[in-house]
Amino acid sequence: MFKRKQAILNTANMPADPIEQIIFLDSVQEQVDRELDALYQQAYFDARATGRLETALRIGRASRKRALRWTRRQNEATGRTLRWNDGY
Repeated sequence: MFKRKQAILNTANMPADPIEQIIFLDSVQEQVDRELDALYQQAYFDARATGRLETALRIGRASRKRALRWTRRQNEATGRTLRWNDGY
């Protein structure tokens, strides 16, 4: 596994007030979720396009429903109307 040597979040500019910290952290979490969702969407799309969706579902964080939604969304976003022929 990968070992993280340093923090991925720079907290140097985090507010001192605890309420402001919570607001700051919530906004960071929302941004991270948006970025990760876009990356997961592409990864699940690629896995499905290469016939490895079942493997991706076993090792990934997404449910089948979410993964299928991501793959449909990515298919529509790229202007492709890929026919999966995988039974979903």
